[in-house]
Amino acid sequence: MTTGLNRAKEDTATTGTGTITFAGAVTAFQTWLAAGAVDGITYPYLIEDGNDWELGPGVIGATGTTITRCPAASPYFMSSTGSALSLSGTATIACVAAANPGYDGRLLGAPWTIPKVADFTTFNLGSVVVADSPSGINSAWPTHAFQLRGFYRAPPSAPYSIYARVSHLYVDPANNTRYGILLQNSTSGRSILFNWMINTGGAAEMRLNRWSSNTSYSSETNLLQATNKSANWVKVDITSTQITAFSIGDGYNWLSTGMTAETLSSFINSSGTVDRIGFACAPYTSTCFTSVTLNSFSTTAPEVGGGGQA
Repeated sequence: MTTGLNRAKEDTATTGTGTITFAGAVTAFQTWLAAGAVDGITYPYLIEDGNDWELGPGVIGATGTTITRCPAASPYFMSSTGSALSLSGTATIACVAAANPGYDGRLLGAPWTIPKVADFTTFNLGSVVVADSPSGINSAWPTHAFQLRGFYRAPPSAPYSIYARVSHLYVDPANNTRYGILLQNSTSGRSILFNWMINTGGAAEMRLNRWSSNTSYSSETNLLQATNKSANWVKVDITSTQITAFSIGDGYNWLSTGMTAETLSSFINSSGTVDRIGFACAPYTSTCFTSVTLNSFSTTAPEVGGGGQA
């Protein structure tokens, strides 16, 4: 299944070759937002400007009111001119089904296994608010001390993998906030967090954090540096003895995070048992506010052809 939108077509007053702002539905159609467009998701678009046209995958933003166009260098880009159209200010843009062989589902990203709050048990939330939404579990993390707060569920028997997608709505870049995938042993109280951290320069880094308890940070290992701040996927492979993490933007073509496999018995507990998996966040200072969404969480690999959401 390819992600699409029914009867989404809008006018745009945007000029030039940059991001397009929608300007209202064309007669007999509906806006992209009304059709169900979700921020951070990629959809195939068709721009028509007089006799010229442009086709490619674009990413929705600004609460369904903009779309970032496909780079002309992409193998999935096509246009009547062979390059990005310089819009006149009177173009239209529609969500379409593309006949490009590259549109096999991988283009649009892996399908989401959207989690629900009821699937998990929360811990140490304090005044953190978690709630279901069409795009996953939204969580708002008000000012807090530097502690691990989140939610978990029981894992399957090892070996298994966790496939998760996380997007941030707001993370204060001045506070080195950490948020990501939680592995925990309930007996020792120890946790490992494969997390994104928004550093003081506003760039995202991926790190492995170790926590002796929910309130006691122990140590960390730097993984990927200055990665994409936008929504991203992480895969964590868990065996009976070790864990390894991977990351990518589409949920399919996994890239190494550069980490050396972590031996579970070296930190989690002597038997290396992980009996809780989930999501957690640790705002670094008491003045930090964070809002993030767990879009997808599963121990089953995404299928090709899902197109962004399931």
